[in-house]
This record gives sequence, C-alpha cells and structure tokens, in this order.
Amino acid sequence: ALDEHFERLSPSSRRVAPIAELFSHFGNAREFAAALGRSGRMEAVLDIASGHLARIIERRLHMLGVQPRELPLNVAARVFGAMAMELAKWWIERQGTITAQQMDERFHELVWRGIGQDRRPSSP
Repeated sequence: ALDEHFERLSPSSRRVAPIAELFSHFGNAREFAAALGRSGRMEAVLDIASGHLARIIERRLHMLGVQPRELPLNVAARVFGAMAMELAKWWIERQGTITAQQMDERFHELVWRGIGQDRRPSSP
C-alpha cells in the first residue's frame, strides 16, 4: 500500500514518503498496535516498516534529483526511514494531539532540513 501511495505522488510534490497515509493507517489500527506492544513485537514491525520507507524515500529523492549534503543517498534514506518510525512511536503514544497530516508536514520539514534545503515541501 505504501508503494501505491508513493506511485501516486505528483512529480512536482516535494513529499518523499506517504507519512500522512501511513500514520492514518496506524491510527486506524490501534488495537493491532496495542497487541504488538503487549507481545513485544512492535520494534520488529517498525524495523521492517523503516526499511521499506527507506527504499521509498531513496527512490523518491533519486527521482527528484536530490543529493543530501554530506551523506550518500542510501544512508540518508535509511536515516529518514528510521526517523519516520521514531516519530510514529511518539505519535502513537500521543494520538489525538496532532493529526497525521501535521506529522507528515513536520517529517518533511525535517527531511528537507537534513538534506540541506530548508524549503517546506509543497502540497501533495
């Protein structure tokens, strides 16, 4: 499903990953997330998601012709994928105080600053 959202991103969009869509999914799967937490498997699932997001982010940045300042593209993409999962854990714990769309905006602000471009991403 993440790949489908990635494929639908407009070439002019500065979004590098479907974070709003992913977080909305997390928000709709609270019972599943709680069960993962109780089972001790949450970190394993988030690690898998992080790797998948990293591949999406790397492809998107490559498509946009973006090269991070001081890191190889694949390394920066893995950092951003891991960052998304840390934000997801934080967001799940505080759900209701910030929307999935707002998290998407904050994630992309951090990505573009990390790449060395302080511009905010455009709308999807």
